[in-house]
Amino acid sequence: MAKGKVLRMKNLNSIVRGFTVLISVIILLGLVACGDEGDTTSPALSLDQDPEAILSPVFVPQVELGGAVEPGATLELSLNSGDEEAVENINGVWSVVVEGLVPGSNTISITATDDRGNNRTLILAVVYQVIAIDHFVTPTPDDQQVIGGTLGEGVPLPVVESDTTAVVSGLSVNGTVWTGTVSGLVEGSYTLTAKVTVNGEEQTSAVVINVDITAPLLTIDPLGQTTSAQEVDLSGTVAGNVASLDVVVNGEDPIAVTPSVGQWQVTVAGLKVGKNLVTVTATDDQAKVAVGNTAIWREL
Repeated sequence: MAKGKVLRMKNLNSIVRGFTVLISVIILLGLVACGDEGDTTSPALSLDQDPEAILSPVFVPQVELGGAVEPGATLELSLNSGDEEAVENINGVWSVVVEGLVPGSNTISITATDDRGNNRTLILAVVYQVIAIDHFVTPTPDDQQVIGGTLGEGVPLPVVESDTTAVVSGLSVNGTVWTGTVSGLVEGSYTLTAKVTVNGEEQTSAVVINVDITAPLLTIDPLGQTTSAQEVDLSGTVAGNVASLDVVVNGEDPIAVTPSVGQWQVTVAGLKVGKNLVTVTATDDQAKVAVGNTAIWREL
């Protein structure tokens, strides 16, 4: 068995909880057939999660998977090329909790084999991310701003450092969401790096913030927590002869927002389970832009 891996059976009704998984699926069809020469058909094997969906990394070191399989076929699962572990096939339905994910990319392979020796394999790439900086504005003319991001479940508060004289203070965490303030910004470029230690190894996330005194002033009010709602209100401030303000969620079509007295607000609907990435772009009458970034973490 792979180091740190524990497999537990779960009811399929609990497969998708308050997190989602970045899953890339490769289905290897019709490998080796043996036994009856007339039967070389690979056994049916499917995954309940939609492999075409672009989903978030997980922020817990485990993932629940399940789906359908040919009744009677044997199932074996391997995490990161470790030892294979049997998964129960209950009348053509399978489910399993894979624990012991390591920070970064994890490869899970699931192989179904029928009584003729024909097999079919699903290969899943699952990303376990323990620290991310998701909330910041760049470029900005401001000398300070709120920053923040996502933190793995049970991971300690990050240390956030600047490569220059900028100061990060007021760090706090609420569940899997952390926030803080970076100040002392003057015109130039700043690299901010958030660091945590997990299982004795340092994990980092970094962003570059550019300070441009000619850029429009844009802020995004941080949510500071996860949500179970499919829609939330985002708001902030804007200044500097802004001609347009657009909000984009998960790369979809932009939503045009009209600020009022230096304030802007928009209702973001159709949030997926997991992390939803949002960009807010303010463009002034001289075509100068400021781009704000944030994330909305939706749980079931």
